[in-house]
Amino acid sequence: MSRLDIMTPSHAQTVIDGLYRDVERRIAASPPGLCPVDLAKSFLDLCHAQTCGKCVPCRIGLGQLSELMEQVLEGEATMETISIIERVARVIVNSADCAIGRDAARLVLDGVQGFRDDYEEHILRHRCLGGMREPVPCVALCPAGVDIPGYLVLIKYGRYADAVRLIRKDNPFPSACAYICEHPCEARCRRNMIDDAVNIRGLKRYAVDNAGYVPQPDCAEPTGKKVAVIGGGPSGLSAAYYLALMGHKVTVYEKCAKLGGMLRYGIPNYRLPREVLDAEIASMLALGIDVHVNVNVGDDVTFDELRQQNDALYIALGAHTDKKTGIEGEDAEGVISAVEMLREIGDDHMPDFRNKDIVILEDEFKQACDHLYLMTDDGSYGEKCFGNAKLEELIKSGREYDEVFIIGPLKMMKFTALTTKPYGIKTICSLCPIMIDASGMCGGCRLTVGGETKFACVDGPDFDGHKVDWDESLKRGKMYFDWERHKYEETCNLFSKEVQ
Repeated sequence: MSRLDIMTPSHAQTVIDGLYRDVERRIAASPPGLCPVDLAKSFLDLCHAQTCGKCVPCRIGLGQLSELMEQVLEGEATMETISIIERVARVIVNSADCAIGRDAARLVLDGVQGFRDDYEEHILRHRCLGGMREPVPCVALCPAGVDIPGYLVLIKYGRYADAVRLIRKDNPFPSACAYICEHPCEARCRRNMIDDAVNIRGLKRYAVDNAGYVPQPDCAEPTGKKVAVIGGGPSGLSAAYYLALMGHKVTVYEKCAKLGGMLRYGIPNYRLPREVLDAEIASMLALGIDVHVNVNVGDDVTFDELRQQNDALYIALGAHTDKKTGIEGEDAEGVISAVEMLREIGDDHMPDFRNKDIVILEDEFKQACDHLYLMTDDGSYGEKCFGNAKLEELIKSGREYDEVFIIGPLKMMKFTALTTKPYGIKTICSLCPIMIDASGMCGGCRLTVGGETKFACVDGPDFDGHKVDWDESLKRGKMYFDWERHKYEETCNLFSKEVQ
């Protein structure tokens, strides 16, 4: 007869399990700029501690590799040491009895081949290239190199205007980035070693919303130099902004009717409000930047003319193109890309899709869906009725569906989930934070799924539609509307007064 054993971990094992979790968090939070040689040695020592010790390559060889790498770090090695490390690692890879030794040696071998210059720098000059190249983790991962620790401290002490000024030193779009930045800085935040990353973008948004109007700094003395910037998108406006601060005379030539580039023509208004974008651009132009819109450089004005009239040209044409799916008929009449549609909307030409059958094709849907229907913001499809009526009609007609995937307004997703529940059809809803609260406010993406609190930005975006507390989400989605409207009006009024 078999016996039932209830295994209770010892105190030592419990502590070790906790250490493993701590190590996992530290690995996830590893910042760029660490010494790759030191890091590779640390991983090697961890693997050596996991070995059973039954085979010589693993038991003895990994220890020898560790000693050789220690010589490199201490500046006691020669260039021949690198060759010895490679030979020893290859022997272990070819002769170890299990993956522990083999993979550990391969890690060292890949490192020697991948960052050999770091090994040589340690041996020849006794210094680490990694520590010289990169600053703080969040700053290193910020594409603009903004002083994130600096403005977080200013926010801590309530100096919101100073925080905005510090951001502008490296990024002229603090408001726009507060709304739409993908915050790569949070990926390796050192706070991850404890629990989770600091909400850097949320704090930036808080500073922007509470700073009021922050005047631009004074420009330097005029240099007499003239620069033409071709393209009024993020790149062109950034160049014009900093050139104007340096004292140069800048003129921007834009092909479209309005400035902003893909900030205006590639991002929907609900994600980046036009009032905020317009106010930020107006503040930048107040430095004395001249603008010519609806100008097609090459036709309306030639490059030769611009070269003759200016001391320098900065070309920032942008990347206003769409992603092709490669399917037959994608160039047919009536087929438009998201980029085309958003470009029209950016110029205030709103498309009219009422009472039309519409299909949305995206890569993730193209392969997975047999039928895909789009419902308007009020939950209607075709004639005035909730979209779930169309879905229920399809189900009752005998069609069998393995899964229903819904994405759109909360009200539509709620009724769709209620429709599929009696039939036991698996229903997945995509709840990105902006769909939860329509404002991007931190905390607005909190929802209840199966009785447990979840966050769309961390645990999502996909959830079981039958377990979501839709009524709570709908209520939460209305929390910030009045506050948001007030902040838009307040900020835009301040910008308008200053520009006037």
